[in-house]
This record gives sequence, C-alpha cells and structure tokens, in this order.
Amino acid sequence: MAEQLMACPQFREIRETVEVSQATSCDEIGAFTGSAIDFCVKSIDALRSANPQALVVTNTGRTVSPCASNSGQRAQQDDRE
Repeated sequence: MAEQLMACPQFREIRETVEVSQATSCDEIGAFTGSAIDFCVKSIDALRSANPQALVVTNTGRTVSPCASNSGQRAQQDDRE
C-alpha cells in the first residue's frame, strides 16, 4: 500500500463579544428551568438569531492545530506581531 500524507488543519482563534441588556421579570426568572448560565446563553442565542450584527467577532491572532506535536499535546501558536 502506498504511503499517504495528510495535511493537518490550522484553526484561527476568534473572540465573540456581544453586549446584552434585557428586561426580565422575577416571574420569568422563577419559571426558567436551568442555571443562570443557561439563562444567559439562551438570551445571547436569541439575540444572535434576531440581530447577527450585534455580535462583534475579532481575531485573537492565535492558531490551534488539533494534530499532536512531538510532545503529544495539541500545538498552539501565537501569530500576533
């Protein structure tokens, strides 16, 4: 069988930022099942769907390789200048 070479993908790390202000009643919070984090994630996901422009995406300058490096750990590289 012939030897095959596979390229290892490189992923760029990004940061997503969104500012949310939401009027919420005590009844709405009391009726919610889940944690406070679940409540916030649900609010952010709803905003993301309703207004994608509210989400600010910035490149961190770092890349991540899912392939194992010589040490057996994922390689992470900082490409910022």
